[in-house]
Amino acid sequence: AVHGDDYVAQGNSDKAFKLYKEAMTPELATRERYDVRVEYNVPMQLHDAPSLCLRADVYRPMPKFKGETFPVLLLRTPYNKNFDYVGGRFRAATEQFFFPAFGYIVVVQDVRGRFHSDGEFYPFVNEARDGSDAVEWCATLRGSNGRVGTVGQSYMGFAQLALLTRRPPSLRAMSVVSGFFDHFKNGLYTNGILEYDFAFKYSNMLMRDVAVRQCSSDEAERTRLLKQLESYVERPKWGKALHWAFTKREYGDLAALFSMVYSMDEDI
Repeated sequence: AVHGDDYVAQGNSDKAFKLYKEAMTPELATRERYDVRVEYNVPMQLHDAPSLCLRADVYRPMPKFKGETFPVLLLRTPYNKNFDYVGGRFRAATEQFFFPAFGYIVVVQDVRGRFHSDGEFYPFVNEARDGSDAVEWCATLRGSNGRVGTVGQSYMGFAQLALLTRRPPSLRAMSVVSGFFDHFKNGLYTNGILEYDFAFKYSNMLMRDVAVRQCSSDEAERTRLLKQLESYVERPKWGKALHWAFTKREYGDLAALFSMVYSMDEDI
């Protein structure tokens, strides 16, 4: 367990630490904090596909008395629940570094087909069904009081709006930040006009994990390959390299493959 006063500082996130300090209202500053324990890769079985599991990291406040229970905050992300995507420079959330010390269980889950979760990733398609399942799963976690709220920005905001269509009975609150609800108005399209620049860059970002998952089914090997790809994040020929990898299926050492692609002048 990590002591509540030191928990955020040990979260390895400057953004989270800054948020923690700025959020210290006089009332919060005097509130007793909880020690926190983290459980990694906790599996949740999918109702529509029992052979598949979504995995989450669960940040638990440690009870101060027998039988004490806590509300749960759920965040579902396609960007890696460990938040070390793109070499640690990408941090999509900080809720897990703040709320547990004040008496909330925080669940950060990889969506279907991303990083530590099973299945195939189809952007936006499964978030209503899987998200509703996740809310009800959170309500049954050890230490939960059965009341679940959701948090998240951008895709994680959309994921909240999607699950709301299923009206999971344990859902009590939502905090949706810049979560689009209409793809043709304020998502991949703006008032019906396709945002080519955003769509291309966003697709490339999402495809890194997809490419690595197709290379190997071994978790450790996928982690190694993903780290190999980090040095190519800002390279202008990234899309060309991915196209080559997907069409040729000649993976092997991805770093060597992409180095070869970048040395080519002709279009692939």
